Amino acid sequence: MRWAGDAIRLKKREEVPAEEYASRRARLTARLDELIATEWEDKDAKREDSEKKDCRMDESAKEEEHKAGEELSKGREKQEREDRARSDASTARESRELRGQIEALQAQITRLYKEPSYEDRNALAEARARADATFQAVSGKPASEPHPGESPISYRKRMADGLRKYSAKFKAERVDSLSGAAFDIVEQQIYADAAAAAKMPENLPAGQLRKIVRNDSGHVVTEYTGDPKAAWRNFSTGAVLGIRLKEPARAA
Repeated sequence: MRWAGDAIRLKKREEVPAEEYASRRARLTARLDELIATEWEDKDAKREDSEKKDCRMDESAKEEEHKAGEELSKGREKQEREDRARSDASTARESRELRGQIEALQAQITRLYKEPSYEDRNALAEARARADATFQAVSGKPASEPHPGESPISYRKRMADGLRKYSAKFKAERVDSLSGAAFDIVEQQIYADAAAAAKMPENLPAGQLRKIVRNDSGHVVTEYTGDPKAAWRNFSTGAVLGIRLKEPARAA
């Protein structure tokens, strides 16, 4: 390009006058400057377009990211609502099932329980008085009361089962399977063995007494069994009582 310019310049100098040559050169220079400026403007325009495009892409990406975040948040909220709904439904179902079980149990208890007859009440009272006296004698504790709806024979078996550990003969036997005269015989022996065990001092720690309260034909009878020394401990202080006798004064 440089050699071509030199050739043109030489040719210009040879063929055209100096003024025309200077004018043409000025126009060419101006045109070249215009082309250069246009080229820079095009570059600036392209750069601006690229920056705007990048900016639009960034804004679009941010908008898409924002939309994605909103959709994710909505999805989480929806999932949480569905989870809560399932949990509430499960809790309600379990509550209904539990209420049904409680109602069924209450109905079963109502069917099983019946008001004891006059004869059963008397039999239970007699059995409890007998058991209470024996439990008081052997352990110092009262016998448990009959359970609601418990029959006299069931209560007697339960009391005998609690006392059979004091019977050397029947402590390893089960009494709940016995009935009729067989149970009456075993029960009588268990109570006799328990009463005998209650009177043995070796069944109580040394220096202790056991208070036994029983109801004998409407009269409350209190007895004590155990170490006799414990009964006289309060009177055995070891003090010596001194007595001085004074003769009466003689008449003058």
